[in-house]
Order: sequence, then C-alpha cells, then structure tokens
Amino acid sequence: MVLDHFSTVTRRWFEGAFAEPTAAQAGAWASIARGENTLVVAPTGSGKTLAAFLWSLDRLATAGPVEDPSRRCRVVYVSPLKALAVDVERNLRAPLAGLRETARRLGAPVPEITVAVRSGDTPAEDRRRFAAKPADILITTPESLYLILTSQAREALRGVETVIVDEVHAVAATKRGAHLALTLERLDALLDR
Repeated sequence: MVLDHFSTVTRRWFEGAFAEPTAAQAGAWASIARGENTLVVAPTGSGKTLAAFLWSLDRLATAGPVEDPSRRCRVVYVSPLKALAVDVERNLRAPLAGLRETARRLGAPVPEITVAVRSGDTPAEDRRRFAAKPADILITTPESLYLILTSQAREALRGVETVIVDEVHAVAATKRGAHLALTLERLDALLDR
C-alpha cells in the first residue's frame, strides 16, 4: 500500500483524517518514493497539494531539525499567485497540527515544522528573520524566490531538498515561466551536495 512509505505518525494521521488516498495522491507518492521528479495533473479538490507536501512533511517530521540552523529550509513551494501561497500556508496548518497531535498520542517525538511565506507583501522584518533563521518550508512566488537568490538570504536555501512548483501551467509558456526556470537553475547551483 502506498501509505507504507510513510512513518507511523504520518500514516496514522492520514488514516484518521481521510478514508483513503486519492488517485492523484497514490500516483504521486509512488513516483516520489522511487525518487522521481513528479508532475501531478488532476482536477481541483483531488488532493494535489497534500500529494505534493505530505512526503516532505513526513521526512521533516522524522528527520528532525538539521544540525546547522542556517540549513534548516529543506522545502521550497513556488506559487505563481500570492493569494495561493497564503492559502497553501493556511492549508498546511491542519496537517502540521495533526502530525503533532498524532505524535503526542503515540508517544513519538513531536515534530516542530516551521513555515515561512515570502512574497512582495512580506514585511522587511520577516524577510530578515528568514535570512537569519530559516523555516523548514518556504512558500514563495517566482519573483520573490529570484530576489532571495540574488541576495545574502540565498544562504538560507543551501539545504533545500524538495521544490514544489504549483500551477506550473499558468507560467510555463510565458516569460515568467522562462524566468522561473532560470531561477530554479540558480537554486540548483546553490545547493549543498
């Protein structure tokens, strides 16, 4: 079963929250488990966001924080829309709370996964905070990711292991898409290996 790839805490939370994985989730998790780059194409409401995030949440929860706090950010989520980025951050609260509660109930280590949002609306204080003390997950826009990578804050992204690009069809055939592709190449060149 596809949920066998997850830790006990994640599996128990998912089974308590949902009847079963959607087809999009099952397909995505099987592909990710094989170490493949994965494209999820499915209708609205089919669980694509959780398909994209649950694998990373499980890894963050089981691995715990990294030794070097400046390398803490391990997941970057890129949304073409600021409003979608804010919605995704809000939608992550339930699984994060669920994983913490399930871990407590099972007597397992309680994961403290942090999330930061960076867009054109992010206050300067929050931008400085992320550069000094990165969150585990960064939710951002293509333009803000570019700005991070062209500043000293790029050092906070050296530990990134997973990049999730949402709504890629909205930018793929545009100048914005070409710019995002170059930005992702820049991120790839920065990463610790």
